[in-house]
Amino acid sequence: MSAGGLLDKPQIIAHTQHSLNYTVFDCKWVPCSARLLCLGNFPRGTGVIQLYELQGGRLNLLREIEKSRPIKCGTFGAASLQQRYLATGDFGGNLNIWNLEAPEIPVYSVKGHKEIINSIDGVGGLGIGEGAPEIVTGSRDGTVKVWDPRQKDFPVANMEPAQGESTRDCWTVAFGNAYNQEERVVCAGYDNGDIKLFDLRNMTLRWETNIKNGVCNVEFDRKDINMNKLVATSLEGKFHVFDMRTQHPTKGFASVSEKAHKSTVWQVRHLPQNRDIFVTSGGAGNLHLWKYEYPAQRSKKDSEGTEMGIAGSVSLLQNVTLSTQPISSLDWSPDKRGLCVCSSFDQTVGSAGRRLVSVILKMDPAEEDYPTEIHDYLSAFETAVGSVDAVLKTMMSVSRSELLQKLDPLEQAKIDLVSAYTLNSMFWVYLATQGINPKEHPVKQELERIRTYMNRVKEIEEKKKAAKLDKGAASRFLRNALYEPKTQSKPAKKSPIPTKKKKTH
Repeated sequence: MSAGGLLDKPQIIAHTQHSLNYTVFDCKWVPCSARLLCLGNFPRGTGVIQLYELQGGRLNLLREIEKSRPIKCGTFGAASLQQRYLATGDFGGNLNIWNLEAPEIPVYSVKGHKEIINSIDGVGGLGIGEGAPEIVTGSRDGTVKVWDPRQKDFPVANMEPAQGESTRDCWTVAFGNAYNQEERVVCAGYDNGDIKLFDLRNMTLRWETNIKNGVCNVEFDRKDINMNKLVATSLEGKFHVFDMRTQHPTKGFASVSEKAHKSTVWQVRHLPQNRDIFVTSGGAGNLHLWKYEYPAQRSKKDSEGTEMGIAGSVSLLQNVTLSTQPISSLDWSPDKRGLCVCSSFDQTVGSAGRRLVSVILKMDPAEEDYPTEIHDYLSAFETAVGSVDAVLKTMMSVSRSELLQKLDPLEQAKIDLVSAYTLNSMFWVYLATQGINPKEHPVKQELERIRTYMNRVKEIEEKKKAAKLDKGAASRFLRNALYEPKTQSKPAKKSPIPTKKKKTH
């Protein structure tokens, strides 16, 4: 991996196209698979979920599920990778959660809104964000509600217009700021151009603004970090990028806007592997790929000494036209970098056909870009992996039988335990890269078990190294070291000093 920039002109190639006999409102990749879902409604007024698999450049239909009401939107975001449950919002205002292995009856169902659910998002599942596996829904009835599937029938939060305030159609919702167990926000966009940021921890309206035209889509660049950037698209062909790191008390968040398309900007989706790359879809059937450039400094002090944000800039990397009609939904593959699926409405004379388009965005892996703030972590990780690789190569250069012959039983145990601990630690890292929480996986218990045996071996080794006690030598040492005062005797009389006698005459 290098810190270099993305290719100046990445190629956007239509990999496969597939016609549908119904209206498709949303499409989603199934995590950890080459499968995708289409959600919509048949002309007869019923809902449909279709499951496809991408094989050899073709989409093969695996399953079709028909429901009583048209399905408007869906998300996998509130379920674990093991479950991969799909949450959907329908035209009747119902929130349903489906087990795709047994989709006849929803595992969770609630009459969430009085009118159609326009938008849905999930957090807490798939390793995306901390906290409860919550779902947020936005509806034509003007309310935004947050649901915890573990709580039946009632939302855990309900954001609705104040008494006397006019009801606005909520077109889009998105989670963000879910970097620990307590923090998270919901951003909602409305048909009159309002954007509102709700703080779920304090249950307050944290910030609001208006972009003067209907808000078609909002998305944070990442859900599971401190708020970094938010992109909002509008009916008038513009999108706005807000820097969410610094909020000024009166001016709010700094932003940059771009006239992206000649018509409505229906969707914005950030590349899962690089939060500074995002794609927008337009009403003229085109996709635009953008890159956000950070300023030299992301904040400064105003005249009163209060911190305020500084917006960066955006540059167009590539664009392509895939359809003559709006591309209304789009989703990046969370597993395969550069693979996305989108759906559009293609009209012909006298009838309306619908088209699902799978798109591959080709990028050179050697030139992959990533946020600069994680460079030091990646460098340290690369160094650590190199050290592990060198040690493993050294150990594997000698056959196990030959190695064990040269070691005593205690050293053999140490080799086996270190090898097992290393392999399980590397599997821990692999799970984390796949979006699986290793703390909830059996590998955690296995590592704890190995550590227990490593501590036992350490205790044995310390006992072995301890010097044996020679009782005789210790006794002599102590006896000689102890102070024994001698008994005082009477002082001896001093003998007189002889003197010479004087001679007498």
